[in-house]
Amino acid sequence: GTHQQLTSAGKTCIAQIVKPGLVNAPVIVSADPDSGVVVAINAFEYAYGFLLPVEYQARTTLTVQAKDGRFRIVNTSIEAFFDKQGWRPIGTWSGSGGDAAKTVIDAISTSIAKCVMSGAGADDW
Repeated sequence: GTHQQLTSAGKTCIAQIVKPGLVNAPVIVSADPDSGVVVAINAFEYAYGFLLPVEYQARTTLTVQAKDGRFRIVNTSIEAFFDKQGWRPIGTWSGSGGDAAKTVIDAISTSIAKCVMSGAGADDW
């Protein structure tokens, strides 16, 4: 579809799939169909630990970028909440838990992509 159609579908899919997280704040930060960009806060939980996995609350800035006939999903500002330190970047080195977080991020992005490709928000129902 056009970048406007893909942006609209991206906005609908984000609203259906992405959760607000620690605070009751809007998920979608901005949406500009003319430029083909939707920006959202993507909150999620992931478990990490060697012997006894611990649940961490995390977030990313999720952006759907659309051009006519194609789109991509980009996650930036990938952070986890640590009690005493607040929001901190999630490490990417071995043993940091980054792989566990990436698995969840990829699953959310894949769900959004499948939703967009299915034509979410189409008016022909």
